[in-house]
Amino acid sequence: MLSNIVLSGGTTMMPGFPQRIKSNLVTQLESDFSYNNPLNIIAEGNRDISTWVGASMISSMSSFDKIFIKREDYYESGEDRVSLFSKIF
Repeated sequence: MLSNIVLSGGTTMMPGFPQRIKSNLVTQLESDFSYNNPLNIIAEGNRDISTWVGASMISSMSSFDKIFIKREDYYESGEDRVSLFSKIF
């Protein structure tokens, strides 16, 4: 998992954020255990909207209606409805 870390969200747009994450991870990994594999931090230029883009792609899929939980369904069934879908995936 450490070989492909994808940054997303507006907070990651702060100057130097990807470099800081990488240096902090390297420091933490070296102090906790011997980790010598390369870290790959993926910081695309559109990461401030990447979460929205991903959600819009998922919502446009034909199977989205089968997994979408409406507000009324959640209020009626609550966590039981959510746990049903977590067992599917």
